[in-house]
Amino acid sequence: MYRIIGADHKEYGPSTAEELGEWIAQGRLNAQSLVRPEGSPQWQPLASVPELATLLPPEALASVSLTSSGLPGHTQPTNDEALRAVKGPAIGLMAVSVFNVVFYVGLLGIFWGFRDMVKFPPTGDAEADRRLAELLQMSAQGLLGVLGIIRGILYLATSVVTFIAGWRMKSLHSYVLALVGAACAILPFCSPCCCVSLPVGIWALVVLLKADIKSSFR
Repeated sequence: MYRIIGADHKEYGPSTAEELGEWIAQGRLNAQSLVRPEGSPQWQPLASVPELATLLPPEALASVSLTSSGLPGHTQPTNDEALRAVKGPAIGLMAVSVFNVVFYVGLLGIFWGFRDMVKFPPTGDAEADRRLAELLQMSAQGLLGVLGIIRGILYLATSVVTFIAGWRMKSLHSYVLALVGAACAILPFCSPCCCVSLPVGIWALVVLLKADIKSSFR
């Protein structure tokens, strides 16, 4: 059984050698089409697989020049190249998760100090003091109340998931978990500071959705 990458750079299969032979006859595959035998971690041009090369017409074998790229304009990365491609966004996901925890704990500390307005410094304007006190009390209630606690648990849980996803992504493991971690960084209700996590999540998602990067995961 084999998996292939089509001209649209999408992965197909598993397919039998007989099916690949039919697709070669139909012109849907050629000598440079990328294939990966089931159980093998590496993609390679179809003509470099002995049992499949025999299915190609003689003229195709005579004219083919095997390279590391299986399709025009498409290069299948080596494992080291794939590791370099995911390293940046993976570390970004880990950093964002730590930042989210620190940011949220910092907010808790600030509003805990203002919960009773004991340390509130007066401005000298009674009306301004009253309005600011009300605003801070409402914010503290929202952060320290039942909904705030639920929101905090969600933030901390998704931060843990994002950190683990980045850690696994850095070594090309757990593709689905890496996608979940990127999604957690993008979704606003999963992060207390989405302006920081959003670009990192998008960066990770763009890298993960590349077919050649996806195929490098174990």
